[in-house]
Amino acid sequence: KHWKIVSKDYQSDACGELEAAASYSKDISRAMLTKGHRLAWIDLISQHARPRFWYFVIVNCGVDLAATSVAYRVHFTNTGWGWQQEFSMDHMGMFWVYMVFIVCFGALSIMTVRAARCPQKDAPMHEHPYIKLLTLAHGASTASSCLFLAHCHIYSHGGSGSLGLRFLAILFAVVATCSIYLIALLCSRGWAITIATVPHQRGFFAIVAVVGGFHAMCELHAQTTVDSSTEMYAYEGGAGIVALLLKVIIFAWFVVQVRKTLKDELDGQRLRFYKVFYRGMSIWALTVPSLAVVAMGVDPWVRYRVVAIVEVVARFAGQCLLTYLLAGPLTPITAENTFQAQDNCLSDARSSSLNKPLADNLPA
Repeated sequence: KHWKIVSKDYQSDACGELEAAASYSKDISRAMLTKGHRLAWIDLISQHARPRFWYFVIVNCGVDLAATSVAYRVHFTNTGWGWQQEFSMDHMGMFWVYMVFIVCFGALSIMTVRAARCPQKDAPMHEHPYIKLLTLAHGASTASSCLFLAHCHIYSHGGSGSLGLRFLAILFAVVATCSIYLIALLCSRGWAITIATVPHQRGFFAIVAVVGGFHAMCELHAQTTVDSSTEMYAYEGGAGIVALLLKVIIFAWFVVQVRKTLKDELDGQRLRFYKVFYRGMSIWALTVPSLAVVAMGVDPWVRYRVVAIVEVVARFAGQCLLTYLLAGPLTPITAENTFQAQDNCLSDARSSSLNKPLADNLPA
């Protein structure tokens, strides 16, 4: 609470005001600023009611440093947490979370590949674009968890971590999430199931790219801002609000398209697929507003951990759902829409047959 008093104008506040607002202060005498002098200060901070975010200010109170250079290093540890002492309270336990989901996403990847290459299937499913996108999502999620785990391991040895690894981890997570959105949107229109082209495909893919870009900006902001745990997670900024609105618009478009597809679909197998797909993806889409609600409802010292776990669990659930739908017993993928013979078919009738159903495009 003291930091909020001086955080906006602390650079112009008088030393006396800063000292009065501080919970603790320590003077560094002029003698300690002589050339070659070193000062090591170790102190313990005790807290009892709850964990707190501590802010430290080093301020010069009237000392002329024109001829003297001062270098300092500040390092905090949670000494009661053993090998996790470098982590703040809101990041405790994330090492094990990432380790668990490396196994989960890796196992899901193997299951998807094995199901797609099952010899009992009547179609080469691994050639289908949805299976390729789903495999991309599994691989990206696995890579994201591995990179976050590597960052945590490095962070536990010195408290610095690797900004490059963390950036790549966030980027792979965004790729996985956008792959799920892309599969859901394309499936809702029946592309690669009953039709071969995407209506207004330039605008469609442009919107997906914009949403992915804003999503990446939100995640990067939430992960790299110093005070991220004391603010609303991810969606407190302008880019986050725009991304949230775009996701709502995309979900509305998804609902309209899948209802239209359900109305026009006559095949019983595909009808069952679309019903489960519609209900499952609608529930999964609720995780977006749920994350914002969770972020506002939980305490700041556990906010990052809770929201990060909810996000990765939701992503895993979405990928499990798509794996079940596209590579399981309800799959709409058949020999007619695997695109294995797409190049040969399209070369004979490139312009006239693209807008017809897939079943009409392929030779008997």
